Amino acid sequence: MVLEDSNFDDLVLGDSKNAWFVEFYAPWCGHCQRLAPEWAALATTLKGEVKVAKIDATQNKELAARFGVNGYPTIKFFPAGNKDDSSAMDYNGPRSEAGMADWAREQTSSSGTFEVMKLDSQETYEDMCKGRNLCVISLLPHLLDSS
Repeated sequence: MVLEDSNFDDLVLGDSKNAWFVEFYAPWCGHCQRLAPEWAALATTLKGEVKVAKIDATQNKELAARFGVNGYPTIKFFPAGNKDDSSAMDYNGPRSEAGMADWAREQTSSSGTFEVMKLDSQETYEDMCKGRNLCVISLLPHLLDSS
C-alpha cells in the first residue's frame, strides 16, 4: 500500500487494531530499489498479521521530516494499539523478507497480555505450556491459609 501525507494519520495512526510496517523511500535510491522485491514479498507474508506500506519521502517531505527520515530507505514499525508520532520504532535489522517478517512478528507477539489458568493436572500443563517459549507457574497459598 502506498501512503501519502493526506492519508497517513487516518490509516496508520488512526488504526488502533493493526500494527504497521512502513518504508520511507526515494525512487532514485539504489538501496530502495534492491529492497522493493523483498518489501513486496513481506506484504504478502504478513498479510492478515501486520499492515505493510511505503511512502515516497521525496513527495511527502513533511511526513518524512516528522519521523526523522534522514536516509533511504528508512523503515518504521508502528505497533497495534493507540498510536502517535512517538509510537514509531526504527527497524535496523536485515533487509530480507524473512528477517523483516520475523522481527515484525516478534514485535506483535510481545503484547504484554497473559492468560491465567489453574494448573491442576499434567494434561492441563501439557496443553497450556508444552511447546511455548515461556510458561510461568506460580504456587500461591489459599487465601484462608495466609494471615
